[in-house]
Amino acid sequence: MNKFDPDSKLMDIISAEERHPDRTDGEPRRFPIWDKPLVKAGDLYGHAVEYTRSYGLIEWYELDRTYRLEWFPAAQIERVERKDWHGM
Repeated sequence: MNKFDPDSKLMDIISAEERHPDRTDGEPRRFPIWDKPLVKAGDLYGHAVEYTRSYGLIEWYELDRTYRLEWFPAAQIERVERKDWHGM
């Protein structure tokens, strides 16, 4: 991520790190920008951005193209193949 890019989502990610539900879960580890896994959490399809031992940070776009970023328990997250992914 280019920290000087105004369209960069780095500030959103940093803000999400501060909202982690369990601060004792360890330091979040970020996936490389070119290697973010496609994931599904319930009916939500997105990209995994970061993870800790018990949680994953997922980014996705709503139907109105609003960008979202939220932590989900690891047990709710599953990786999906490109052919099975239904996100934007």
